[in-house]
Amino acid sequence: MSECFPHFFCDTCSNVIQRESDKKIVWHDKSQEALEKIAKTLPKCSCGGQFAPSCGPKCKHCNTEIPIVRDAVEYLHNPNMIVVDGACTFSDKREDYMVRIVEAPTPQHNKPIKRTKKTWLRSCLAKIAKLF
Repeated sequence: MSECFPHFFCDTCSNVIQRESDKKIVWHDKSQEALEKIAKTLPKCSCGGQFAPSCGPKCKHCNTEIPIVRDAVEYLHNPNMIVVDGACTFSDKREDYMVRIVEAPTPQHNKPIKRTKKTWLRSCLAKIAKLF
């Protein structure tokens, strides 16, 4: 089970922040008071938005918020941090990173390549020609 709680999404983009200092506050006290204490300290996002307790991630295509936070106090202990393609995660425990979701290779990419001397030579000559 993940321990990525509490985590908060940006009100403008899908970036998400998870801080160990916030976890210490809500570990035994999942309350409105704890939520308000954390909300006062949430930073601005790198996009210019604000991390906030009531926000969810946004659709990559239309930027519509995905309504996963129905009750912000109950959500404090939700360990399932949704990180969408292109979003950044920020933490006081680990390095910040951006998520990139790539497509799986198609079956044609999985076929073994038959290399003969002729195809290898042709490939090398093509690479050399690109240099000039």
